[in-house]
Amino acid sequence: MSERRFGGYALRRLLGRGASASVVEATAPDGRRVALKVPHPHVQDDALEREAARAMAVSSPHVVRVEGVVREGRDRALVLELVLGETLAARLERGAFALDEAHRLAHELSAGLAAIHGAAADGVALGLVHGDVSPANVLLDEHGRAKLTDLGLARRRALTALSQSGGIHGSVGYVAPEVIRGRPSTPRADVFALGVVLHEAITGRRAFEGRTDLERLRATVEVTLAAIDGPLGSWIQRCTHKRPEARPTDGAAAMAALVRH
Repeated sequence: MSERRFGGYALRRLLGRGASASVVEATAPDGRRVALKVPHPHVQDDALEREAARAMAVSSPHVVRVEGVVREGRDRALVLELVLGETLAARLERGAFALDEAHRLAHELSAGLAAIHGAAADGVALGLVHGDVSPANVLLDEHGRAKLTDLGLARRRALTALSQSGGIHGSVGYVAPEVIRGRPSTPRADVFALGVVLHEAITGRRAFEGRTDLERLRATVEVTLAAIDGPLGSWIQRCTHKRPEARPTDGAAAMAALVRH
């Protein structure tokens, strides 16, 4: 049987399949092992190369590296750093983090967000937000190091939570209250999601419960998270404040606040 290929990349195995794309392990023409994120046919890819260019400006050991776009006929795929490990969501199915593990996770994800929020091209700030920080979009490599993924979808700050079709940009339970209400997503919204992720990592359960997505969105707006003792708990409380102006301004500020705590 002939080897399956996409734009000169040899396809090895399916790593995952989501609503908008599949991720496949592949071998690049130069022999490197990479991941290809291939959008499903129903997903428009007109902006894929522009989005990839933005994501390529982000450099951090705590963000999955986007290397570019590969073409196969009319189809496109993102070329990503291959991370061997598991998602944070999968890890949390086995239980909560110890406090020292959670502190490391907080530092690494804050550093990743700092790189995204501070990304620039030719000396000009790109104004990026991640827009979908959640356990499903955090990869833990074989050494347990956290990396934010889905940077191919890095967004400029003008987007609001509601798309033109009425859907939500971001994962329910992690979208900041102000974004749910229709305000633009900003770095402070990413910081809110970061705090929610850390709360869940420590408690081992969802921060905002509900039987439906609507109930979880309502809980995000109305319910104050249960306090967690200690400095890290205080940091989480600040990151998840309902008022965005009370949170750290961006990933770099969250990381600085974590050091102070």
